[in-house]
Amino acid sequence: KRVDIIINSQVIGGAERASGLLYKNLETKLRHLRLLTFKSSANYEFESNFIQIPRKRRLAGLLPSRIGFLLDIRKAVKRNKTEVVITFMSGVTTLVFLSLIFMNVKIIACERSDPFRSTPSRRRLAITKFIYKLVNVVIVQTDRVKDRLHSEWKLQNMTVIGNMIPLRSSAYLGI
Repeated sequence: KRVDIIINSQVIGGAERASGLLYKNLETKLRHLRLLTFKSSANYEFESNFIQIPRKRRLAGLLPSRIGFLLDIRKAVKRNKTEVVITFMSGVTTLVFLSLIFMNVKIIACERSDPFRSTPSRRRLAITKFIYKLVNVVIVQTDRVKDRLHSEWKLQNMTVIGNMIPLRSSAYLGI
């Protein structure tokens, strides 16, 4: 399989840590695995392993620049003949979904927060709901979020993968 993991950046954070751990775990199993970001990385561990799709500095709000960015994402995925895209966070999922319309690419959306609490506006929440109904799988962190997405949005295509705890931390905590 040809798989792309796409996240906004690899700066230190929860979703970034999860995407990095996923990448590190899959890189020995998959020959065609890439980590794509929209911003440069402050995490030098991945400096040679990720591809940056930069948001070009253009006049803010211009529709052609936004369409150009979506086309850049599409080109990067198409050039690699990617079969599966794993996205992290709803904003990235929205951009990737719009970029890959009419392409035969499976999308796995990893929601690393509660969209009901972290989404800034009702409009953005409505967009997230629409897109999450159309992607192949939505991965959430807790059964509570899964149950709420099922009851309020009628989502069926979900699975729960909680936050990872590195082995060295569990020993320190006495777990």
